[in-house]
Amino acid sequence: MSDIPNIKEQYESLSNYLSKIPKDISIIIAPGNHDATRLAEPQPTLDKDLAKSLWDMQNVIMVSSPSLVNIHSSENFPGFDVYMYHGSSYHYYKSNVEKLRLNKAHENPTIVSEFLLQKRHIAPTHEATVYIPDDEEDPLIIDKIPDIFVTGDHHHSANSMFNNINIISCSCFQKKTEYEEKRGYEPDPGMVPVLNLKTREVETINFA
Repeated sequence: MSDIPNIKEQYESLSNYLSKIPKDISIIIAPGNHDATRLAEPQPTLDKDLAKSLWDMQNVIMVSSPSLVNIHSSENFPGFDVYMYHGSSYHYYKSNVEKLRLNKAHENPTIVSEFLLQKRHIAPTHEATVYIPDDEEDPLIIDKIPDIFVTGDHHHSANSMFNNINIISCSCFQKKTEYEEKRGYEPDPGMVPVLNLKTREVETINFA
C-alpha cells in the first residue's frame, strides 16, 4: 500500500484485504505512528472520514492507543484483558536503559514490555514519548494488569510470558526500508502471531 499516495485510498485498500476475513471474526484496530492521526499519546481512533471504509465494516472495532479491551467473555468466564499499545515510547527505552540496550531490545521488544509492566506505565520517563497531559488522570498508566500485552511499531515478531502475561510484539507487512537499512534494522515482515487462548501458547505463521 506504500504505492498509494492518497490516505483514504490506503485505508480502502486495507479494508479490501480485511474484508476477506470471515465476518464472525472481530478485528480490533488501534492507530500507530503511520496513521492519519496525531502522534501525541494517547492516540485517538482513526478518523471516521479518512478511514470510512474501515469504520463501515461490521466486524471492525476501533480503539485508541493505548487501550484495554476484553475478549471472549461470557456469563461463566470473565474473558481475557488485552492491553494494546502501538509502542512509540519503546525507542527511548531501547536506547537509554542500559539493561535493555545490552540485551538487544531492538531485536526483541518484549523485554521492553516487561520493563514497562514492572513500572505500570508505558512512558514513565517524561521525554520518552510525546503526550497530551490530562489534569484528571494519566491515560498512560497501566492501571489493570492485563492477561495479554500487544505492541507493534518495531517491525519485529516476538513473544514471551512474563508473570503469566502473554507479551506479543507484532511484526509488519512492509519490506526493509532504506531507513531501516541505514540504521541496521532487520524487520520480520509477514510474521503473524496466533495465540491459543486455551493453552496460552503462541504460534507464528509466516506469510512472507
